[in-house]
Amino acid sequence: PYGTYFITGNHEEFYDNTPYLRAVRRAGIRVLYNEKVELDGLQIIGVDYRDSRNQEQFRTILRKMDIDPQKPSILLKHAPFDLEIARDQGITVQLSGHTHQGQVFLFRFITSLVYKGYDYGLKKFGNLLVYTSSGAGTWGPPMRIDTKPEIVVIKFM
Repeated sequence: PYGTYFITGNHEEFYDNTPYLRAVRRAGIRVLYNEKVELDGLQIIGVDYRDSRNQEQFRTILRKMDIDPQKPSILLKHAPFDLEIARDQGITVQLSGHTHQGQVFLFRFITSLVYKGYDYGLKKFGNLLVYTSSGAGTWGPPMRIDTKPEIVVIKFM
């Protein structure tokens, strides 16, 4: 009933993403580009991948959104970096991807180190809940070894 929301990731920045985003919008999906939507007291926040890579820029974007820490909020952020910024801005839940859970079992150890254990699954970072999905696709060779693609359905109650 509240719609479907989309944010860009690193693969959308390789080329002109205008045709791609146009198709996403035509499918009835709302693209959130550094913006907040409020639905019955729930704040849904989407930050563009390019703008979320720089810590100060990410912090400034969130501050400008005037997030109410007393209301529940969901942050859509492609990569699970800079969790302390999201936590300090009062975000309730962050949904991320990017890591492909390593895609090949040996790389899982690398992604776990790079993302400080927030590379896959549901974890807590202080008061912030972080879910990082392994995603449905791949990067590079179209294969996965000992990691599973997934489409996640989360029911908030």
